[in-house]
Amino acid sequence: MMMKSQMKTIALSALAVAYVLLLFIFWRIVGEVFADFLIKNNYLNAYGAYTIKNILSILLLLGSILLICKLFGMKRKDFGLTFGSTKQGLIWVAITVLYAVVFNIFDWKILGDVGTWYDTPSQAAVETLYLLPSAFGEELQYRAVTITLLIGVFCGSPFKMPQNISRVKKIAALLVSTLLFGLAHMQITIFPFGVAWNWVLFIATSLYGLFFGICFLRSKSLYWCGIAHFLTSMTIHLFATAVIYIYYGGVIPS
Repeated sequence: MMMKSQMKTIALSALAVAYVLLLFIFWRIVGEVFADFLIKNNYLNAYGAYTIKNILSILLLLGSILLICKLFGMKRKDFGLTFGSTKQGLIWVAITVLYAVVFNIFDWKILGDVGTWYDTPSQAAVETLYLLPSAFGEELQYRAVTITLLIGVFCGSPFKMPQNISRVKKIAALLVSTLLFGLAHMQITIFPFGVAWNWVLFIATSLYGLFFGICFLRSKSLYWCGIAHFLTSMTIHLFATAVIYIYYGGVIPS
């Protein structure tokens, strides 16, 4: 009986880990191919294609969460589908936005990269509509699903939310989700004799993922880390726009 129980735990743990990795590979490769197909065939522009991709991602992830809850008896609040702690949510939203400002100053002054800015108010409005599903789709994947399922795996209770979770297990799940988030946003340039990794981008986005993950764990809410992600993305672009139009007088630096 003990052996059968252990085998079941191992099998369910493997299934949970496989699902997390499948999500990462699917949306990193298949999702990009799908969006690229829409763009190249002139069905949609880049904003429209990636918005459709992100909305489909949200629907798929929400559906999978509901299915997991149905099959294994987990609750939606286990995946952060609740507002949780407003105090902790507001604190970590503020911290992530502050980090975005600090990093952009470093990126501009030290690395000489202004970033991505808005040319017109209409572009800012379109970008805002694009960033909303992007932010919440990624938080569903990397925080709500990845962290929650990995905590269960590390605690030996796959597809369950243990009552008493050690800090070490939470940190382990947080670090894995942070690594995957950083890798998903890493720009890779292929050369004839190898691959050039953009380590600055990897480190920057991994730190964003770390803050979003802490926000998720502290607030126990997907919504607060989604808000943090959205506002952080907006801050990055608005900061670059302010630098271009205020510091450089609207003239793009060479």
